[in-house]
Formats: sequence, structure tokens, C-alpha cells
Amino acid sequence: MTLPAPLLEVEALGRSFPLRRHLPWQSRRHLLAVTGIDLALAAGETLGLVGESGSGKSTLGRMVAGILPPSEGQVRFAGQPLADPRNTQAHRAQARRLQLVFQDALGALNPRLTIGRQVAEVLDIHAIAAPAERPGHAVAALAQVGLAAELFHRYPHEISGGQRQRVVIARALAAGPDLLVCDEPVSALDVSVQAQVIQVLLTLQRERGIAYLFISHDLRVVRQVCDRIAVMYLGRIVEEAPGEALFAAPRHPYTQALIAAVPVDDPRRRRPRPLLAGEPPSPIAPPPGCPFHPRCSLAEARCRTEAPRPRAVAPGHRVTCHVAA
Repeated sequence: MTLPAPLLEVEALGRSFPLRRHLPWQSRRHLLAVTGIDLALAAGETLGLVGESGSGKSTLGRMVAGILPPSEGQVRFAGQPLADPRNTQAHRAQARRLQLVFQDALGALNPRLTIGRQVAEVLDIHAIAAPAERPGHAVAALAQVGLAAELFHRYPHEISGGQRQRVVIARALAAGPDLLVCDEPVSALDVSVQAQVIQVLLTLQRERGIAYLFISHDLRVVRQVCDRIAVMYLGRIVEEAPGEALFAAPRHPYTQALIAAVPVDDPRRRRPRPLLAGEPPSPIAPPPGCPFHPRCSLAEARCRTEAPRPRAVAPGHRVTCHVAA
């Protein structure tokens, strides 16, 4: 039986940013934000991206969403390379199916437009429904994320941070996407509102078959919503596995440290925590060999000189580490 092609395919994706030279004779330096990323995401599936701040999660999400061009590699959506934004018609058609939920909700909203106008604008851009019906569709999109119709005529500064985050989600959902790139979509919300929004996302996935690339630093949320999880460190994926398999048997020392740091409800069940020495290395001058070796208690001599390659350790479970069992 031939398996269906993935909805999203990422091959050898990388992004570096040139740094400003302080003196004219200095050589140009680059910040390596993301490098060598290979991923695939099926329709209706949720893939989680986790890692410390600065690991490259948001940069990867923006490349997948097509708002940041890669320095190398390729992103394919529904079997086709991402459309060039200069090709307006193709880019618009693809953008309707691939939406991004920004982490900074206040920065993502226009302070001069009402909430309702900003949600309805998506319907205008993609010619969804008749013009007279679009305000009603915008109200329905707000209701999907638990926002009352009375917010329709308010401005972003007149609502709370949690409400703004839900407006950004509602605006993305209004386009009827096949894939939603969620960059910390519930980080600004109270726990009770987090649960409500997560339930909305899960319900919509069941009803519409939406796929999610779910970027978060909260492993408890990721475990709840994600089918598979990819762990990023210094712009690289160091481990990828089905969600429960990753939590049950993490293989990479970095993944083990992240999971051990997740708070537990019962203090008597406190787990031993492997300590990470120091801070993550600078992406301007990453260390040779394995980028994690300066902080790894299991590092061997070859870890300092030879970069590990991804290898399978179980079905659907791969790790980029020399010493992982």
C-alpha cells in the first residue's frame, strides 16, 4: 500500500543571519539560527517543537510559514515548494491553507483596526463568503476561541493579553487552513484559558483534519496535544519521537534534562534532575563536534570533534547523539 505524501516536508533547512561589522576590515560573521533540519508532517497530525529560548524554534516556524526565506534547503507544502511572495496569486492561495499564529499577539494586531475588522480582513483577502456575510463569519470565528461578540468593535489595547492571543488564533482559523504553525499559542494565557484554547484546537483538528506545527517551551502542554515531538538545541533537531515514547524513554541527554525539569504534582515523586552545566553556546561561534558536548556529562572524546548524525533507535524514534543508547 502506498502511503499518502506528507502535507509538509522540510529538507536540509537552514537559516543564518549576517552580523554587522564594527570595523571595515573585519570579516563578516553570521549567526547560525537553524541548520540541517529534516521534518515531515502528515495531514491531521500535530508535531511539537520544543527547546530552550534561542534554540531556533520560532525561526524554523517562520520559514515553514513562508514569511522568512531559508538560507539553504527547501520547504514543500502539499507537494509543492512554498510560493514566492512576489507571485501574488500562488502565494495567496497557499497562504490560505498555511497560517501562522504569532507569539507576540500585540505586535501581530493592528492597533488602529477593531478586532472584528482584523478577523474579517482575512475573509476579504481570500474572498471567503459574500461580503455581507463576512462580519457574521468573523463573530463565529471569535466564538470558536471563547470570545464574546461584544469584542467585535473593540481595539487591541482595550482587551487583555489572553484575549488578544485568542484573537490571533481566531484570525488564523478564519481562513480555513490545512496547517497551522502555532508559535507559543497559549503561553500568554491563564491555565484555565489555556485548557479552553487547547480543547478548541483539538476539536477543530478532529472536525477539519487540521495539522499543527506546535512550538512551545511548555512540555506539559506539548505532551497533551502532540502526536510527535522534535527537540531542538542550538538550531538543530537532537531527538524526534512519538510523544509518549519520548517521555517514557528519552535518549538524548538534553531531552532527558528537559523532561526531568518538568514540575510534578506530588513532591514525593520528585525525579533526580541531570544538571546542565553552563549556558547554551553562542550561535555565532558554535562549538566543534556535537554542539551539546560542552554541557553534557556523558561527552566522549569524539563528541568534541565529530558531529553526530541522526540515527534510528526505535520505530519512529531518531536521535542525534554518539552516546545515546
